[in-house]
Amino acid sequence: MSQHRQDRVVPERDQGPHPVPFTTPRKHHSVLRGIRKHLGGLQQRDIDEYLLELDRERVESPYFDGSWSSSDEDITSDVSDDEYLPPMSVGEPQPESELEFSGFSDYEGESEEEEEAPIVAGRDKTESDGESEGDGPVGRVGVRSRAARASARPRRRSQRRGSLGEGSSSEGDEGWLEDPTPPNMHPFTATPGLTVPVPLTALGFIQLFLTRELLEYLVAETADYARYCREELQTTLSYRWQGCNLMDMAHFLGLHIFFGITPAVDVRQYWRRNFFLSTPNVPDIMPRDSFLALNRYFNAFNRRAIPRNNPDRLILVRPVLDYIRERSQFLVVPSQNLSLNEGMMPYKGRLSIKVYNPKKPKKYGVKIFFITESNTGYVVDFSVYSGVFSTLRDTVFGLVDRFRNQGYHLFMDNYYNSVSLAQELYEAGVHVSGTIRLVRGAPNVLKRFASQPQHLDRGETEWRRKGDVFIICWKGVRLVPMITTSYEPIQEEVVQRKKTRRQGRVTYEEFRVQRPTVIGHYNRHLGGVDLFDQLIQYYPFARRTRRWTQKLLKYLLQLALQNAYILYCGYNSDTQRLSHFQFLEVAGNALINFNPEEWPSNTAPLPRAPDLPLEDRADVARRANLGRPAPADAAHAAATLDDAAPADAAVAAVPVPAVALPHIPMSRRAVDRRRAAHLQ
Repeated sequence: MSQHRQDRVVPERDQGPHPVPFTTPRKHHSVLRGIRKHLGGLQQRDIDEYLLELDRERVESPYFDGSWSSSDEDITSDVSDDEYLPPMSVGEPQPESELEFSGFSDYEGESEEEEEAPIVAGRDKTESDGESEGDGPVGRVGVRSRAARASARPRRRSQRRGSLGEGSSSEGDEGWLEDPTPPNMHPFTATPGLTVPVPLTALGFIQLFLTRELLEYLVAETADYARYCREELQTTLSYRWQGCNLMDMAHFLGLHIFFGITPAVDVRQYWRRNFFLSTPNVPDIMPRDSFLALNRYFNAFNRRAIPRNNPDRLILVRPVLDYIRERSQFLVVPSQNLSLNEGMMPYKGRLSIKVYNPKKPKKYGVKIFFITESNTGYVVDFSVYSGVFSTLRDTVFGLVDRFRNQGYHLFMDNYYNSVSLAQELYEAGVHVSGTIRLVRGAPNVLKRFASQPQHLDRGETEWRRKGDVFIICWKGVRLVPMITTSYEPIQEEVVQRKKTRRQGRVTYEEFRVQRPTVIGHYNRHLGGVDLFDQLIQYYPFARRTRRWTQKLLKYLLQLALQNAYILYCGYNSDTQRLSHFQFLEVAGNALINFNPEEWPSNTAPLPRAPDLPLEDRADVARRANLGRPAPADAAHAAATLDDAAPADAAVAAVPVPAVALPHIPMSRRAVDRRRAAHLQ
């Protein structure tokens, strides 16, 4: 190896008045460190001999001028022992009994974070950093004794901060006491139940939400939007628009309900003529082109009534959203226990109000805040997140404002709860219980349990109270902090099961633990929103689309049908209750076999927004920014509509010169598609 290094010829451009000294490649140190760490193929003595040989070759090189390069100093100062093994100094290796290499420590209980900065070799392990011995160049790093490194190791967190009781400051603990007296409870004064006469049939419960007034409003807005698109936007479809009436809208919604029960990959497959894949009765109910045209123009708000600088991002669905929300609030007086949580309407298209929540099964979509009955999952109220900044306090009070001073009990998780919010809700006559993040107003003595949970044994509880607000920390498998204004910190004995698997056999071990009563009530009453999400996902008919307004409208109709089914299960007097599948089947049959006499008008009609002047409309301003003509300049486009006669017969009779179009070959996929359509 040495002979090979001495015979190497250096190019002329590299030689000068001061030849470039040969430096030990750093890659050797990283390779050796990797072998030592992962493979364990080399012993410490072998590595020392190899590094010593590299340094000896360096000194014997004809290009070595007796001085060490600045790169060696950089290695000792800038490169840590975690990246490279620094070069060894010239001379015999020192005995392992006196020196230890920091890069190859055999002490397994020491982490990399606990290592101090390496000290320079050649110094005695008892000397300070300012002293050195030996006249040779210092090029070796990281030699420390095991005792010195153990003494320099940082102390544990408990040793640095002291025990839980030592050094505890009373700052932030003012007003927090250890008084277990139960809080003062607000009496529950509401009378739960329906506010209307109980319907006698399943169709009666459906008509509580899906009213004739709602169907007539959707018919009017859909027909108006079709005129708007064809007259002002000048859009055309391959499907001929034949108008829309109440019967068409009922058939359209009824087919959607059945499509949710029997899903298909594409909605067009329901009209296929294949013997094995066809759905016989669907073409008899509504032609395919009529269904697709109605689905294209399905709308819930007048596009000519959207003002400039519109602050409401949900204005296109606002009338239907408010109508279903008001019906849900008006029809039922909920029971005492309520749960508040957020849900997700799945949507992956381009939308400014779309959110991402990695903890939800559907991670992308429109977030909706729900407040439901804890035991049934009935949606009492909801609020769609529109991207407008609002605090958690405003969100919670916007949903529970109608329950003030009635003694309701609200269950929330730690995303919403805080000490200040619990105090405000208690003053408003609403009790609250749920988990809490201790950084949101908890006393310091309880915050320390979050950082040092080992001070609590399993089944042990610590609590503090401030007025009628309790914060209870219970140690189960992990620390569980709770906040409540309705439960005192009394214990209850529960039986838990521990699952163990040994040699392929599963055994269960039962043991008894003590836990606060608020935890059991929280586990029973928080799942109202989760129950609603579970039921609404069984038969969803909101199909995948780029139009978020249609997706949200159909989701709201699903919500209405789900609330109707929950009321049917709770207040129906039939001995044999219909299942969820059978209830939706009744709804679909009633819409497909629509009889106006069976759908009386029970509520006031939904008001329609009037048209705005051209200078105040948002669509006119948007088209002006894009350089497109205003609706007044495109009035002549009405003559080209399918359902309109030519405005001037003479103009229509003028022959149009034929234009030779270039031949465009069809792709293989287009040919297969045309053949399949011909076979059908």
